[in-house]
Amino acid sequence: MSPSQTNNFKTSLAAIKRRRPTFGRGGSGDIAGELLELLNELKDSPVSAEEGVKSVASLYEADHAIFDKHDDSSGSIGYAFKVAAAEVFSYFAAQCADKKSVIKLVFKLNKTDDYGVRDSLFAGMASYLSEAEIKLAVEQLWTLSHASESQRDSDEFHYDNWLQAIKTIAKQTSNPQLYADACRRPDGEPLGIAASIELARVFFASGNPLEALNSLAHLPIEESFMEDERDELLIEIYRKLANDEMLVETLWRVFRRERCPAVFESLLQKLGPENKERLVDEETSLIFAEADYKGTSTAFLIDMGRLLDAERYVIAKFRTINGGFYSSLLPLAESMLSHKLHVGASLIYRALLDSILHRAKAANYHHGAKYLKKLDKLALKITDWKGVDGHDLYLEQLRKKHRLKSRFWQLYG
Repeated sequence: MSPSQTNNFKTSLAAIKRRRPTFGRGGSGDIAGELLELLNELKDSPVSAEEGVKSVASLYEADHAIFDKHDDSSGSIGYAFKVAAAEVFSYFAAQCADKKSVIKLVFKLNKTDDYGVRDSLFAGMASYLSEAEIKLAVEQLWTLSHASESQRDSDEFHYDNWLQAIKTIAKQTSNPQLYADACRRPDGEPLGIAASIELARVFFASGNPLEALNSLAHLPIEESFMEDERDELLIEIYRKLANDEMLVETLWRVFRRERCPAVFESLLQKLGPENKERLVDEETSLIFAEADYKGTSTAFLIDMGRLLDAERYVIAKFRTINGGFYSSLLPLAESMLSHKLHVGASLIYRALLDSILHRAKAANYHHGAKYLKKLDKLALKITDWKGVDGHDLYLEQLRKKHRLKSRFWQLYG
């Protein structure tokens, strides 16, 4: 980098460090945008690899000055450090002749990592170090972890961070033994759920699906923690091993958690599309047998063309609908409207309205008023309420129960 370009980078970074504190996501987004622009300009400039690496390192060294003054609840500044800066660092590091100096710099930066962004430099090591150089870095990490372990009471942060760096490198290089060594517990107990799943992923990436399966064997199938991640990996493993029996069993387990149409299609590919109607009939019976309402079950019935069953299900379970899940209920109500399932749609809108009034937050009353007006219009289209209270009775009960919520009735007015 020419002296002027070096000075431009330093000047721009210094200006970002001097920015006045910002509050809210908008301010952090502006800072993140400036950081990304600075990194892009650095990458596109005629800079030497060594100066490029040092420049990115100086950005990491400015993390305190930047994070201390800006609310990064949106994660945009974190992205600039953990992803963009790490990629530019790897870009220049790959061109450096003296890789030992690069390794030394990464370790120096990670002696402190108060904001959890500097460890991202380990994540790109496989892209800029040779196998021998990675081995050297891992040896240094083991040395540091052992030194920290002897002082764990005062240095637990570094002990865990050095081991995490080893795991990161193990995943990059598809080295399951290295990952297992970094996870091994001193008491000899089996690995925890998260570590077992990650180890299985590393085994699978290394081309060993059987060992990947063995790594998951001790996990109880009824365990709900990380069940989606576990089953997603099991599906990949069983496909690789051509174990259709266990693949179908796992697909059913995944399907019945959310009743995703895409998973159902995967099941049909194995069980035969000619069995679709029979399987949908069986699933419909299971859906009605469940105690509580599930929006995913309604969506599945609609997707399968079982429109009357979908409305019948909402009517049967409407007392257990949690109106607080508005983000999933609103699309369902609109979908039912599009299929002229007016009673079912009305019950979902009632659940949404009841939830708003129950929480008694006046800021949300305008949504409730909108839903009630929607219910007024829907009632004009319904002649058969199919066993549930009609709109007039519902409105009468609503007025009695929430008569003191004057702000809501004014908005509805």
